Amino acid sequence: MQLDQLDAQLDAVIAHCRKAGLKSQRAVASYALACSLFGNDRVAGDPSIIGILADRSSPQIDRALLIEMWTASAYSDYRRSHGG
Repeated sequence: MQLDQLDAQLDAVIAHCRKAGLKSQRAVASYALACSLFGNDRVAGDPSIIGILADRSSPQIDRALLIEMWTASAYSDYRRSHGG
């Protein structure tokens, strides 16, 4: 992937995060990492992530931690299913 393509993808993910109410760098970075590992469509369409993004009353740190936990769990499931 070319650097300008990566920049465009990151800009789109960051814009999506901001639109969904994620304001902290940690929350945005957590979401971007999840997208880079599993793809934008899978992350954006996951019911848990949808719930996290919809819960705008929770503190940013809580939302970031929930996204991080989702990512860790999804990665663990991926590793188990691929013999890792």
